[in-house]
Amino acid sequence: MHAGRHAEALENFRALAQQRPDQIIAWAGLGRCAGHLGHRIEAIASLERAAHLAQQGLGTNISADAALDVAFEMHRLFAHDRSVALIETVVQKNPDHARAHHLLSQALERANRIEDALLSAQRAAKLAPDEGNAQLQLAVLEARCDMLDSSRQRLQPLCDQARPPGLRARALHELARVLDRCQAFDTAFVTMQAAQRLQLEAAHAGGFDAGWLTRELARERALCTAEWLNRHGFHGDDGRDDPLFVVGFYRSGTTLLDQMLASHPHIQSSGEAALLPAVHRELVRMQPAPGLHWTQRWEALGPGIAEHLRDVYFRSAERAIGPRSPGMVLMDKTTMNSIHLGLVNALFPRARIVFARRDPRDVLISACLQSFEPSALTCLLLEWQGAARFFDEVMRHMQATQTVLQHMQQILRYEDLIRDPQAVLAPVLRREGLSWDARILDFHLHSRPIATPSFADVARPLYGAAVGRWKHYSKRMDEVADWLAPHIASGHYAS
Repeated sequence: MHAGRHAEALENFRALAQQRPDQIIAWAGLGRCAGHLGHRIEAIASLERAAHLAQQGLGTNISADAALDVAFEMHRLFAHDRSVALIETVVQKNPDHARAHHLLSQALERANRIEDALLSAQRAAKLAPDEGNAQLQLAVLEARCDMLDSSRQRLQPLCDQARPPGLRARALHELARVLDRCQAFDTAFVTMQAAQRLQLEAAHAGGFDAGWLTRELARERALCTAEWLNRHGFHGDDGRDDPLFVVGFYRSGTTLLDQMLASHPHIQSSGEAALLPAVHRELVRMQPAPGLHWTQRWEALGPGIAEHLRDVYFRSAERAIGPRSPGMVLMDKTTMNSIHLGLVNALFPRARIVFARRDPRDVLISACLQSFEPSALTCLLLEWQGAARFFDEVMRHMQATQTVLQHMQQILRYEDLIRDPQAVLAPVLRREGLSWDARILDFHLHSRPIATPSFADVARPLYGAAVGRWKHYSKRMDEVADWLAPHIASGHYAS
């Protein structure tokens, strides 16, 4: 498993779990491997079995840390709600265990039990005053509870040069967000840039190439043409309805759209499961020649590949979120699938695409103030002008491919969604053959796994405070005007 051979390890742990069903290591290992492979349903069921064994054996043959390792694996799958009972058992038997209080705070925060989460974070920080992650978690929760002065004072020492760069960067990002709420906008911007510099240094040290996306999108437009799609794309009927895709750009409102639409009883969200990446991996497995574009791998594999890859996609969805009941619409919300719509079209020519649009200036400031998990894409957000170029490239790519792709696309503006959600979403539902359901407006009351940093934003009713946030940073917008201006105009936003 440590060598990355998760599929082989998965089978070994399955066999061990059958032979020794009373062994926590079998179920915990099975859950971890299944999670790595995207088999979320099996992963959570296995980890719940491990948690049950941990609770039974805690204090006798199971250590507190072993039990907390199971809870941590649940958190990796964004199944925080499933971990609460286990962590509370650890806390009851080990009241001075700082890690237990820290993990409990994280789980309770995800469940939107903010006051309880704050109490657990305070306990963790008191038990481990030198543990930076505990102090950072407490500062984040203090900010969520409007204790801005306390949060600011707690974050300042975490930004010290002596701290590890990763912790410093996260603390600087959180401090920038607190300063923004304190209306210290100039200082917030400078603090945000300091966080970005630290993260960008780490990215460059890891071999980050800022020009990769420009090359890949140009290659995509050159190879995934209307002619190619007509010749090689799926054109049959396998009895399975094509999904509804929700795409956009970071911080454009896709998570809000997903949470609202998923509140409809006949829409099943993928929860950002890596479904298209599973298709990419299968293409590479079947045609492993280096340097090929996905269209070239697809074409080399010949007839029948479209049907096989659709099956890979739907099996991946079932492993991640469970089987789709008759009459349910499968919704794939993965924000940056906006750059993979060629592959979507080749697999699902009848798919409906909802593109979330937001004032580019609000997108940019919100994305840059947010601390994302580092990836090839999110690293493109780590410099103010670079983030604007990134946004411009994605939007131009979308516009260039609209005439090529056969999808039924619908652009939804975030600002319109906030102002009149029923007017915006009812046409989307009608396209799916569904009627309006009032539960959509109560989206914040439903507990669903959210993998993005937006989880705190969608845990409350609709609010409009984020509209026009860019105006506090208006003097910085001249630096990025060349990249944003065309999209401000095309989106009919006031200049």
